[in-house]
Parts: sequence; structure tokens; C-alpha cells
Amino acid sequence: MEFEEILAAVLECRSRPETLQPLLAREAEWELAADPAGWNYAGRRKSRDAVLGYLQAFAVEFAIASMERLETLIEGEQACMRYVMGLRHRGTGRSAMMDCLCFIRVEGGLIVEGVDMLDSSKLYRLRESQF
Repeated sequence: MEFEEILAAVLECRSRPETLQPLLAREAEWELAADPAGWNYAGRRKSRDAVLGYLQAFAVEFAIASMERLETLIEGEQACMRYVMGLRHRGTGRSAMMDCLCFIRVEGGLIVEGVDMLDSSKLYRLRESQF
């Protein structure tokens, strides 16, 4: 699979995490860069199953309304994607547009590392009850 196809799958996995499973190395790591004390999605996952669990839990809580890749920088087997994601919290119904970054490192055609940089405080506000 071409690197560009892997990057497209990384964005697709937000709404359908199972699409990423065949592209993840068994020892893949994925991090949501935020304070784990304040946000349960924050921190680093250290296996394919843990990464898929994180992505699936996120997809259960948040519906992806839109996704637009704005820029991609590729250097060797590493990339940084800047994108905008429209999210709706499935429980509260609150919606927001989020500016995001995702760093990906690939070895041997498989993703070995991913780092998401999202506005975790905005995610938390989407989750808060309206009452």
C-alpha cells in the first residue's frame, strides 16, 4: 500500500476504526497528546489492540460529521497531517469544528506510531451536560 493511501486510511479510521487494523503493526503505539488526569482518551497506547480500542471508544462517543485534510508533510516514512474535523458528541448532541494534527510513522508498510494533537478541552466541553 502506498504511503498516501495509509494516510487516507488514518483519517477514515476516525469514523470506522476497523479500517486501520490491517495497517497497524502489532507493536504499534498511538498517543493523544493531552493530560491523562483530565481526559480519559489522553496518553499512549502500546499495542495494536490498545490502539484500536482507543479509536473505537472515540468513535462510539463522537460522531464524525466532516473531515477535511488541509496539509500533509511527508519526509521518508514519517508524515504530519493537518486537518479539520467536525464532531458531534453522541450523548449531549453538542457539535464543534476542531483543528487537528496527526503525526504518523511507518515501517515496512505498517503504522508503528501515531500521535494525535486535538483540543482536549474542546472535546471535554462537548461532553459536558447542558444542564
